[in-house]
Amino acid sequence: MGNPQQQPSLEPVTQTGQPVRQGFIPIITKRWLFVLISLLALLAVALIVQSQNARAQAVPSITLTPSTGPPQTTFVNAVGANFATSSTISVTYDGTFVGSTNTPAGSGSWSLSFSVPVSAGGAHTVQSGATTATFFVTSAITVSAATGPAGSSLTITGMGFGASQTSIPITFGSTQIATISASTVGSFNAPVAVPFVPAGVYNITVGSAPTQTFTLTSGLSISPISGPAGTTVNIVGGGFAASTSLSLTLDGAGVQTVNTDGLGSLNASYQIPRIRGGSHTFGISGAALGGTVPIFTVTPSMTLDRSSAAPGATVTIIGSGFASSEVGISVTFDGTSVVSGISADSDGRWSGTFQVPVASAGSHVVRASGSLTLGPSVPQATLSISSGLRLDRASGPPGTSVVVS
Repeated sequence: MGNPQQQPSLEPVTQTGQPVRQGFIPIITKRWLFVLISLLALLAVALIVQSQNARAQAVPSITLTPSTGPPQTTFVNAVGANFATSSTISVTYDGTFVGSTNTPAGSGSWSLSFSVPVSAGGAHTVQSGATTATFFVTSAITVSAATGPAGSSLTITGMGFGASQTSIPITFGSTQIATISASTVGSFNAPVAVPFVPAGVYNITVGSAPTQTFTLTSGLSISPISGPAGTTVNIVGGGFAASTSLSLTLDGAGVQTVNTDGLGSLNASYQIPRIRGGSHTFGISGAALGGTVPIFTVTPSMTLDRSSAAPGATVTIIGSGFASSEVGISVTFDGTSVVSGISADSDGRWSGTFQVPVASAGSHVVRASGSLTLGPSVPQATLSISSGLRLDRASGPPGTSVVVS
C-alpha cells in the first residue's frame, strides 16, 4: 500500500506560509473580514425592519389620570403613547380645545395637564386626532360659609349634576330646605337660609354629591332695627338649647325672659324704653352669638301732652332718645323759641313747658333740638290752636281791668 494521502495542516500560518508561533493572535484574512462585515450589515438591517414593523403595529393610546372627578376642581394629566414622532399634539374635551404639546424626535409619547371644563355629569371624550379616552364627570358642591347662626344666608354652588336635571333636593342635616334645578351644563347657584335648629355641626347634602359640613351657632335677628322709644321690636333666634328659658339682654342687662321651642328657636317681642339715642345691642345671657350681633338704633322723639290748646294755655313737652346728659335743648313754636336751656338726664330724657303764644286758629309746628341732636333728626309735633277768648287774668275784685284777646 502506498503512503496515505497527507491531510492538510490546520496549524495557522502567516501570509508567507510560515507557521504562527504559539501565543500570537492570528491575522484575519481579507476574505474573512469581508464575510464578517456582511453578516453585521445583514443583522443591522434585520433589526431596523423589526423595529419599523413593531412601530407600525403599535396603536396610539391616551391614558387619563384621574379618569373621574368633578369639573373645574379636577386637574387631569393626559399621557399619549405611540403617536407620530416630532409632531404637534392637539387635545380636545368634547370637541373644545384644552391644550397642545409636541412629541420629541424618536419618540411618540407626550403628556398634557388640563382642568376639566364645566360640564354635566356623565361620560366625556378627550381626543387627539383619531385617538380618544373617556373622562367621567361626578357631582360636587361648595358652600359660601362654613359656620353661621340660624337664619343666616348661604349660597350653595353645584356642578357636575345632570344636564337640566330638576328637583334636586337640598338637605340640612335631616331637614330638606330647598329643591333646585341644574343648567344645561349641570351647574347651579342656590341661595338658602340656615334653618332654625339647635347649634351643632350639620351635613349639607345636595343630590348624590359628597356632603359639606356646616357649624351652626346660636344667633338673633331683630326687626325693625331703628326707631324711637316705644317701638316694638320683633326678635327671632335659633341655635339655642331646646325647650328652655333664656334671658334677653339689652346692652348686657337682662330685660326680659324668652322661651325656646323644641328646636331651640325663639320668637319674642320687646318694647324699646325711653333710653339715650344711638346704638344698643341685644343678646342672650350666657350665649355666644354667631354672625352679626343685632343692634337697634334709638332715634330722638318728642311728644306734647295735648294735641290742641288755646293761646296762653300751658303745654308740657317730653323728649327722649337724645344724647346722655345732653344740654342746650330748646323748643320752638312756628320757628320762634318758646323754651330753652333744657338738659337731658343720663338716659337722654327731658321735659319742659311753654305757654301757647297768640296765634291764628289752625295747626302749628313745634320742634326741638339740642347741642348734639340736630332739629331735622327730631320728628316735629303739631299743636292745633282753637278759636276763643284769652283773659290776661283769671280772677280779681270788682273794678279790676282785664285784657281780652
